[in-house]
Amino acid sequence: MRSGTVTAGLVLAGLLGLADLATAGTPDVPAPAIVIAVALGLATLAALVPAWRRGNRRAVLAVAATRALSALAAVPGLTTQDTSGTTKGIIVTALAVTILAIALLAPALRRTSVPS
Repeated sequence: MRSGTVTAGLVLAGLLGLADLATAGTPDVPAPAIVIAVALGLATLAALVPAWRRGNRRAVLAVAATRALSALAAVPGLTTQDTSGTTKGIIVTALAVTILAIALLAPALRRTSVPS
């Protein structure tokens, strides 16, 4: 059984994964960034299923890792002069939500199995 904290982290991670998929329709984003975002969004959503259903620790780790990689992939958008102020605001918000999601998932990552 997962805690409310971990559940909230999974929900946020799922929403971020869906947001990654939504970048496919954004005209300002370069094609390589779209490919990376869509791949990481799909990987997040795929790992989310076993993380949600069984609380699988490896799946939770995969969710956190894909969200961290997605955040890292978005950082260059903050340094490019071609990026609009609105897009930079969206990136900063996504980074903050990513940090929150990973922090909420941390208790599930720390748990170790007890030998029976």
